[in-house]
Amino acid sequence: MGRKSSILIAGLLLALLPVAPALAAAPSVTGVSSPTTTGSYKVGSPVIEIRVQFSEIVNVTGTPTLELETGVTDRTVNYSSGSGTNTLKFNYTISTTTNPDTSADLDYKATTSLALNGGTIKNATAEDATLTLPAPGAAGSLGANNAIIVDTTPPTASVVLETIGSAGNATARSTELGNLYLVRGTNSPTSVNNILSLPANERTTGTAIATINTDTNVPAAMLTSGPYKIYAADVAGNLSAASALNVIIDAAGPNVAMVLVSTALSNSSRIAVQSNETGKAYLVRDTVVVLNVASITGSGDANFNEVTISAADTVTSLATSTLNDGSYKLYAADTVFNLSAPFSTLITIGADSSSPTVTTATPFTAETQAAVAANLVIKFNEPVAKFTTNNTKTFTLVRSVTPTITTGSLTGNVVTLTFSSAPGLIVGDKITTTSCSNAVFNNAASAITAVSGSTISFAKTNVDVVSAAITGCTYTATKNDGTTDLITSSEVIPSDDSRVVVAAFPNDNRVTVNPDGQMLLGVAYHVLISAGAIVDRATVPNNYVGVPSATPQTWSFSTGTDTIAPTLSNSQSDPPNGMTTFMSNRNITLKFSESVVDVANKFIKLCTGAVDCATPVQTFTLQTSTASGGLVAVSENTVTINPTTDLGFSTIYFILIEASAFQDGSANNYAGMATCSSHPCSYEFTTSAAPVAGSVPSGGGGGGGGGETTSSTPTILAPCVFNCFVQPVILPGMTAPIIGPAPTFGAGGVPVGSTLTAGNMAGVDPNIFRSFNPTQAGQITPSAMAGFSSGQMAALPPSAMSGFNSSQMSALPPSAMGGMSSGQMAALPPSAMSGFNSSQMAALPPAAMSGFSQNQMSALLPSAMTSFKPDQFAALPPSAMGAFKPDQMAALPPSAMSGFKSSQMSALPPNAMSGFSSSQLAALPPTAMTGMNLGQFKVLPANAITGLQQNQFAALPPSAMIGFKPDQFAALGASAISGMQQNQFKAIPAAAMGAFTPTQMDAMPVSALSVITPSQFKSLTPAVLASMSPEQRSALPTQALNAAANA
Repeated sequence: MGRKSSILIAGLLLALLPVAPALAAAPSVTGVSSPTTTGSYKVGSPVIEIRVQFSEIVNVTGTPTLELETGVTDRTVNYSSGSGTNTLKFNYTISTTTNPDTSADLDYKATTSLALNGGTIKNATAEDATLTLPAPGAAGSLGANNAIIVDTTPPTASVVLETIGSAGNATARSTELGNLYLVRGTNSPTSVNNILSLPANERTTGTAIATINTDTNVPAAMLTSGPYKIYAADVAGNLSAASALNVIIDAAGPNVAMVLVSTALSNSSRIAVQSNETGKAYLVRDTVVVLNVASITGSGDANFNEVTISAADTVTSLATSTLNDGSYKLYAADTVFNLSAPFSTLITIGADSSSPTVTTATPFTAETQAAVAANLVIKFNEPVAKFTTNNTKTFTLVRSVTPTITTGSLTGNVVTLTFSSAPGLIVGDKITTTSCSNAVFNNAASAITAVSGSTISFAKTNVDVVSAAITGCTYTATKNDGTTDLITSSEVIPSDDSRVVVAAFPNDNRVTVNPDGQMLLGVAYHVLISAGAIVDRATVPNNYVGVPSATPQTWSFSTGTDTIAPTLSNSQSDPPNGMTTFMSNRNITLKFSESVVDVANKFIKLCTGAVDCATPVQTFTLQTSTASGGLVAVSENTVTINPTTDLGFSTIYFILIEASAFQDGSANNYAGMATCSSHPCSYEFTTSAAPVAGSVPSGGGGGGGGGETTSSTPTILAPCVFNCFVQPVILPGMTAPIIGPAPTFGAGGVPVGSTLTAGNMAGVDPNIFRSFNPTQAGQITPSAMAGFSSGQMAALPPSAMSGFNSSQMSALPPSAMGGMSSGQMAALPPSAMSGFNSSQMAALPPAAMSGFSQNQMSALLPSAMTSFKPDQFAALPPSAMGAFKPDQMAALPPSAMSGFKSSQMSALPPNAMSGFSSSQLAALPPTAMTGMNLGQFKVLPANAITGLQQNQFAALPPSAMIGFKPDQFAALGASAISGMQQNQFKAIPAAAMGAFTPTQMDAMPVSALSVITPSQFKSLTPAVLASMSPEQRSALPTQALNAAANA
């Protein structure tokens, strides 16, 4: 064989031999990462998925593990999925077992943290994977690829102990960044979701923390009054424990009141104001839009004045100085700037050209038992001053008939004088006679030893004079002390004299004249006052017209022994007996028939519950100097009771007063009302209901008790385009709804109306209803409407509403009505309104009510009106009221009437008024009454008028009173009568006055009677005239009395 052949054979042999393959690289880790979003996570957060990526596809058996660096205790997490891919997944759940997990940047512990744990990780050729990981924190590591913070430590929250208003801020701190929450102290949340599921008026929505351990202002807006704790949540959602200290939120505005004035005030006058809380009172121009205290104080100095209220329930002077002419409203604010509602009556500041007028004067006109030592006390309708330029203006107390000495005799040492009428002198008085025609009868200061009819006797040693006529004899007398003059004729007191005193504020409308002399017993007197002796406090003072003439004697009275005990006027007290809407934070004011003083150690009891009052709400033990530690104040005929704490809401209270607890100036004791045998008691009233707390806004997280949600970031759903039908989520404890066949969706993804049912309607995405038109809306069957939700209703465009009919409306569930808006309501055809029922109406949000039109209102069935609520009624536009019908009005619940506004009242057609009931009328706010007109009032049924309350009646415009009919007047309760104003009284026709009753007269304010006209007075029945009190009689104007006398 040749050499070439040998080589060829060798080559063939080599080709036939097997060749060993080259060694391939084993699978290795190329990186570790997580799809979890960068951020902070806590216990309860979603599972954190960790992905280990290999250089090739691997297969896994068993359960490999990955050890993570998680603080004191490192967590080992198990393989979950990924076999057959190049990425293996491990699930990590944050734990607090043993030691809470924590990591500033989550990573595995070491390059060797991936372990087989008895399993395998191989490639397709069964080669074992290399398990070495990138160094922690290095490129390719979990820490380098992601920024996942594990935070299981809650922050610490603290707050400054203080009281703040609803517009104030709590001052709080946190040891970590995140959010701060104010939470009512009665709640104990354990998570942020717990907080956000609480009623919106018991928690805030979160205030961001800009810097740790630094004061952060947390607004208290919308929160109700009470103690609150501060909570802090860090960025991971860990919630702190409650703060150790409370912040007290005072969200309730004070009540403000004032002493009413009937004339314009100058800008150099004042008003008397009172608030039930300390703080400030503000007199504000009515053109200023008042939203809060800042809107007042920022309105300009000429638009408001203020005064500090340093003591609650105490009258304080608020000056009118520097204010521009105009109308003003009175407000009060407490120390945390909660603002009251404005006082119900406007105050007019401008040129004061009205003379001051007398409201009351004592002794009362026609009184027969005036005390002989009584002062003259005059109360005016405004603050006054006395004329002091000189002594030409006077007050004169005049004996109405001064008897003269007609004859005299002297027998032995006894002088007997006979007068033309009873002289009014008593034994012991000392008489001085001068200028007698028979000088023997002139005598100085002789003590009277006997009185008989019109004759008196006294001792004198002289020659006997059997009897003699006497002329020219004048006399004076003193009491038996020889120094106190008796007013036998008159006493003149100049206005600039110290005996004339104008009281200090708040009684600077009261003038007291204190004569030197004492009046005679059983004698008639009258008072004369010079015009201008008293002036008001206007910049240019206006003169009081005075009582310049004795003809007629407009202020006259007689002295006598007072044997009449004081009585309590339940109807003129505050609250009036039987009142059902007394504010729980008001003082109780008792009005007596005359001035009284309290008697030491006697009691007043404030009671509720059983008539035996075994456990009084509070007992006030009277003390003559400082009555009940200042809780009972006695001023003239007024007793003010100031309970230590506010009264409860919707509670019946009654007052018990021990016999002889009060007495008048003649020591006549008040009989008292120390017991009650059955309800209603002699003096009983009911407080108003509690204010309605704010509601939770729609869309807030559900009820309490649930755990955290699975994500700290809300999911934003993309709008649905086609086939928008989703199965409802059924939560534990819920019953799955009947779904039935899915609806058919037509062009544009709009469901075909005929294929919608009550069962499948609930699964239709609300968003698709946004494109509905009237035709499509009209195609929905009534049965399908029964499945409508509030979210679907809210999505309907207003234009679609015009396609609805009454049968569809009647099928809507009340729950769907909550989604209706004002624009949608306005677009509903009136014909559809007849389908509404009461439960649907009750569910309508107030905002939707503002869309009501007159035609729609007219179409509502009366049965639908029975569930109206106050806030719904208040939202109705006045334009809608013009279609109200009597049967609709009659169907309204009394509770709804509290939402009535003046503008709505003005718009009501007169015929609607005939549907009013007494309970409805009683529930109307006084502000609504100001809108009532003559045509409406004339139609009011008499039985409805029985429900009128004092503050409602006081708010009626005088123009409405012109139509008063006798049966209406007869139906007025005493409580309503007590609110009568002068301008109202003048407007009442004389024919109606014939229905006046003695009970009503008992309640009639004295000030109103002072403007009675002759025709009105002549219409009063004798029984009513006989029932008048002395104070009322003294107020009657002379022209009315004279006209009645001449008739």
